[in-house]
Amino acid sequence: MLGVRYLWIDKLCIIQQDADDWAREGSKMAQVFEGSLLTIGAAISRGDTDSLFFQDKKRTASLRHHVGQMKDGSSYTIYSRLYNRYHPTDGFSQGNIIENYPLMTRAWVYQERLLAPRILYFGEELTLECRKFSACECSGAMRGIKYLHSMLLSSQCSNQQLHLQWQATIEDFTWLQLSHEEDRLPAISGLAQQYQRRLKSAYLASLWADNMVPDLLWSARWEDGSGLERYCTKKSKKWRAPSWSWASIEGPVVFPRPYNIAASGVITEGLRYWAEIISAECTPSSLDPTGTVATASLVIKGSGYLARLEHREVCTGHDTRHFSVMQTDLETYSFHSNFTIDGKEANVDYDLIEHGLMKANSDMSIYCLYIGGLSLIKPIYRGSEGDYKLTSFFRTWSLLLHRVNDNIFERVGFLTYDHRNGNETEIRGSLEDCTVKII
Repeated sequence: MLGVRYLWIDKLCIIQQDADDWAREGSKMAQVFEGSLLTIGAAISRGDTDSLFFQDKKRTASLRHHVGQMKDGSSYTIYSRLYNRYHPTDGFSQGNIIENYPLMTRAWVYQERLLAPRILYFGEELTLECRKFSACECSGAMRGIKYLHSMLLSSQCSNQQLHLQWQATIEDFTWLQLSHEEDRLPAISGLAQQYQRRLKSAYLASLWADNMVPDLLWSARWEDGSGLERYCTKKSKKWRAPSWSWASIEGPVVFPRPYNIAASGVITEGLRYWAEIISAECTPSSLDPTGTVATASLVIKGSGYLARLEHREVCTGHDTRHFSVMQTDLETYSFHSNFTIDGKEANVDYDLIEHGLMKANSDMSIYCLYIGGLSLIKPIYRGSEGDYKLTSFFRTWSLLLHRVNDNIFERVGFLTYDHRNGNETEIRGSLEDCTVKII
């Protein structure tokens, strides 16, 4: 968070506190927000010296008017307000948030807005967000992420629904900014405490013991947009989480959740996991078990094979370490990973070349640990037939592991691959059983 941009109203007192102080308080901060009557946020403020009130006349909402004449000769004027996105909580649009509501780009604020029962934002308009709805001055009420968060935690929904929502929360959270890298886990510890009260599960560096295998299936994603972009994920400068946790890198991540998978095809069989957790250990570095981590390790049994991770820098003259961008027309771009395994595009967690694990245009030994897979059908365009044809695939997800010492590995990437006309028995038959330790 940037400076002092929050007021907590507790009973009849107003408490003003520097955000970084609260950040270091951890659980105390979570209790204050969760138990507050009203939180006031300066949504348009870019720092603690900015005003609470909107003063930019260039962006002030204006009225469009139309002058007409009635049959009797008298004139009339009709006024209409120009459409604008005044609501800082009306969806996760990066462009809108970054440009108009700097406060909402902060990772600490994401947690605080979900913890607080109700928040009044000062922006171009006043906006109220509570556990039932969100509303601004120029439009009606709507239900956003705060409503969904509160509804799931207060209802009798299944643990599976809670785990899916936790993954969605992580996806949103990892887009946001932190001033201090070491705050990656503390900045979401308050939400973890809320989930833990419902799940009754051990919390292991942002993953849940009763959902450990699905939680391992995160992968780095690149920024939205077009042009010669790079992955925005990078490895943290200082160790703060094990490599199997998304908290070990900077930047946004995604999970292969059901509606993401269904967008690319029709699922014909449910996801089946091929890995088993033998042991998972995580030692917190403070009294808060959901905060910073001192040490952690994971022993997992599964199937996999040794392979070569190959890098080829395709875009000549551009420093594109992770992937190449191919422009097909003025508005369409296709992204192709510069890292491959047996011709399959691999998704690395961070710049392996920058961190010295391998050199550009070279290859390195890697272990592919299969985590699970599912059957699906996708429409594939057949040029010779001039039409789409439904084709069966078996999609697999694998962790890419780099050997550190003997049977100890660290995660460096993720592989999603669709085996055309493949089946589970055939694929699993080509793998070897293994038990590995990941740190």
